Order: sequence, then C-alpha cells, then structure tokens
Amino acid sequence: MTAAQRRWWLPANWFLHNTGSNSPAMNMRTIHKFNAIVLALFLAIHLATHLSGIFGIATYNSVQAAFRIVYRQPVIEVFLLASFSFSWCNIFFHWA
Repeated sequence: MTAAQRRWWLPANWFLHNTGSNSPAMNMRTIHKFNAIVLALFLAIHLATHLSGIFGIATYNSVQAAFRIVYRQPVIEVFLLASFSFSWCNIFFHWA
C-alpha cells in the first residue's frame, strides 16, 4: 500500500478537499457530506430504538436507555441541533 492509499483511508481525509495546493481546505460540499453522515447515523440509531419495540417494552426501554447515554450528552445534543439547523438552512438557501 502506497502512502497516498494510506492517507485515503484516514477518516479525516474523506472530508477534506484538496484545492490544488498542499493544504487541504473544507468546502460546502464536504461539510454537507459530513452533516449527512452525522444525521444518517442519528436516524439509524433513532429507528433502531423504535424497531426494538417489536421485541417488547422491556427491550425497547433497555435499548432506549443505552442510546440515551450517548445522544443525551450536552455536547452531542448541541452538535445534533446544529447539524439539523445547518441542514434546514442549507435547504432553505439552496431553494430560495
């Protein structure tokens, strides 16, 4: 594996856009991709919580309690709210 291939696998490099120089820079498209991944992950966790109700209320409550530990952290909540807000603003300004 070459050095360029190893750099490609670094998760941070997935969201960096090379502008032609040696310094990578973020652009709106990469920020939008990152935002979409964050929201898709939250949606998957949210739907998994609801689908766990198929196996009974006790299972639903235990899954919900486990996931609440993660996404009820103040930093995560602020990040999710900012992510949803960015998504809505992006849609609004794109279509306006």
